[in-house]
Amino acid sequence: AFIPMLVQTAHDRLAQEEGCVSLCAEVAALGSFSSAELAFDLREYPGFALSSYETGWERLLAQRVEAPGFYSCKAEGLKPGVTYQYRAVLYNQSSTMRGEMNLFVKE
Repeated sequence: AFIPMLVQTAHDRLAQEEGCVSLCAEVAALGSFSSAELAFDLREYPGFALSSYETGWERLLAQRVEAPGFYSCKAEGLKPGVTYQYRAVLYNQSSTMRGEMNLFVKE
């Protein structure tokens, strides 16, 4: 039987550093797969009415994942005072799973 992958956007582990933000995700399960790619989608928050639309996302550099655990990625070049929306994305040739969407304001 097919077992799906599971990824959660770990908002409680978001860290702002000088010049960048570290986004974090928990890969809870790879399911029926031995590996997958983990990336983050990021965009300027378009407001509540447009936040569920699938437009304007930028996919950050992906990393190969071969085991459950916490993984992070640095987002650079963000504008101070701007609200951003982001989510973790775990994918391979057969499946794509997205974590919950979260917001942060770049300090």
